[in-house]
Amino acid sequence: THGPLHHRARHVLEDSGTVDWADKRDTLRAASTVAELHPAVFRGLLDGYHATYGNLHPAEALTLLESLHLPADTENLAQLRAVLRKGARNNRHDPALWDA
Repeated sequence: THGPLHHRARHVLEDSGTVDWADKRDTLRAASTVAELHPAVFRGLLDGYHATYGNLHPAEALTLLESLHLPADTENLAQLRAVLRKGARNNRHDPALWDA
C-alpha cells in the first residue's frame, strides 16, 4: 500500500475527473477495496462531479461513495452525497445545486 505504485495509483485516481464514468467505474471500485486509497477515490468522484467535462452515474457513484471509510468532517463529503442523491451527474448542469 506504499511506494511508487501506490503513489501513482493515488495520482491517477485523483486526476480522473474528466474520464468518462464507464471508463473509470471499475478502476474506482477496485481502488475502493484498498483503504489507503479511499481519499483518492473520493477526490476522483468529487473532481468527476466538478470537472467541466466530467460526469458521474449518480446512483453508482453514491454507492461507491458510501462504501468509503472517510472522516465525517471530510471537506465536501456531505455536499457530494447530497447532489448524488438528487441525481446530479455534473455541476455544470445545475451549479446552484451544490450550494443548496
